[in-house]
Formats: sequence, structure tokens, C-alpha cells
Amino acid sequence: MRSSAYILKGRDRLAGASELKPYIHQDLFACCDREGEGYFEIGDYENALKSFRESVAVIELFLKDGKYPIEGTQSNHCHTVVCIAACLYKLGQIEACEDSLQKAYQIPLNYYGPEEMQEDPEYCLFAYRAAYHEHGLDDYKPCI
Repeated sequence: MRSSAYILKGRDRLAGASELKPYIHQDLFACCDREGEGYFEIGDYENALKSFRESVAVIELFLKDGKYPIEGTQSNHCHTVVCIAACLYKLGQIEACEDSLQKAYQIPLNYYGPEEMQEDPEYCLFAYRAAYHEHGLDDYKPCI
């Protein structure tokens, strides 16, 4: 928290803390995601899975009525759930992989809505497809 929030009181403290909270949240889920990517790159899929799940848990903790606190977080959310699917695939957990892929697909569908998904799937599914290709899921089956 920025240092002034430690010495402020009442409403002033709340304003400082409330203003900073979404950015600290973003740093935490990004840190967990980066850790997961590192583990994934060295083939430690179990630890990668743990880190990616931590990242998703942080994102989902801060969802407010299905809305993300910072624009663009929906893409991080989708990307990281696909990363979870990739870990599960690498660990031979195919049914759980499929469940994660379905969850990942639902994120942009819920965020953008079915009409926008149909009109501009390249844009809406960019994070999904990027994570899918980057993490070797094409070896499993073709991407949507």
C-alpha cells in the first residue's frame, strides 16, 4: 500500500487503500502466472499447475458480481485457465483438461456475450488461442 495510507485516517485511508487495491491484486495474479510459466517452461507441470491455480484464485477472489476490477483481466483469466488445461494435458488428466478448456471458453463468452463472440471471434478468443498454441495443446486437438 502506498505509504501515505499508513498515516492517514478514516475516509482518507480508505480512499488510498481502495484506489490501490486493484493494482496490488493485478500484481499478485501476474506474479503467480509468471511463476507458473517458469515451471511450465522447465517441464515441472505439477508446480506450474499450482501456480496457475493460485493466479486464477486471486482473479476470482476479486470478481465483483462477475465484473473484473481492471479492464483486460478477463483476458488474463482466460489465458491462465487455458494454461491450467495445458498442465493437466501434460499430466495425462484429459477429462480435467477438457473441463478447464470449457471453463476458459466460457470466460470470453460471458464477458463479451454471444453476439460479439460470433461477430469477432478473433478478438474475443485471442487470449484463449494464444495460450492454447503457446502451451502445446495443438498436440492434443485443434484449437477452436
